[in-house]
Amino acid sequence: MNGTPKKGFAPPTDSDEDEEYTSDQESSEEEVQSEDEGPAEVPDDELDDAAKLVRAAERKEAGNDLFKKKDYVNATRFYTQAISLDPRNPAYLTNRAASRMGSKQYQAALEDCQNAAALQAAAPQSKTLLRLARCQLALGRVEPAQQTLDQLLKLDGANAQVQQERARCARIANHVSNVKRELANKNWSMVLLGVDAAAREVDETPKEWRTWKVEALIGKKQYDAAAGMAA
Repeated sequence: MNGTPKKGFAPPTDSDEDEEYTSDQESSEEEVQSEDEGPAEVPDDELDDAAKLVRAAERKEAGNDLFKKKDYVNATRFYTQAISLDPRNPAYLTNRAASRMGSKQYQAALEDCQNAAALQAAAPQSKTLLRLARCQLALGRVEPAQQTLDQLLKLDGANAQVQQERARCARIANHVSNVKRELANKNWSMVLLGVDAAAREVDETPKEWRTWKVEALIGKKQYDAAAGMAA
């Protein structure tokens, strides 16, 4: 009788014990995981002004770390978050400009530099203007670059980088001037040489320069090459 289970009562089986242990273990693991994750981050748009400034600085530092690793895409993403939180901080704009320049996104970088320069209009900063000039030169925008570099010369004329960019700007301006002269003379070979020389100084060849090259190719009756350039 002692070894016979009572009617309606079944002793726990090994499988029941395993299931009970597994259930408790999973519950415990879920609690630990929940504790490790910590509280959810407050959305940016729910922060007060002071907290937004703190978070913006944190995003900028994260962007700086990625920039040092040459991860320009993700650095740009963090700088963009910082700008969204603190849009009137020109340092965040110039940082994003540098990151975009690293990704060869010169038009977007130019816009960041222009916006930063506008915020600093009362007290222009040479660092901002130098990046602005570099973006302008990268895009072959010689005259705006000359104006920016003239302003830089007054602010920081002894800076070797400023002198380097001024020399680069002068070379490009000289090539462009020669091309225009040779165009007027219909000296097509010299036009091609001049455009190529100018293009080597920039990162993105301006549309106007490509048009000059197409005209020269047509002048030399190199119609297939001209069609390829115009496409």
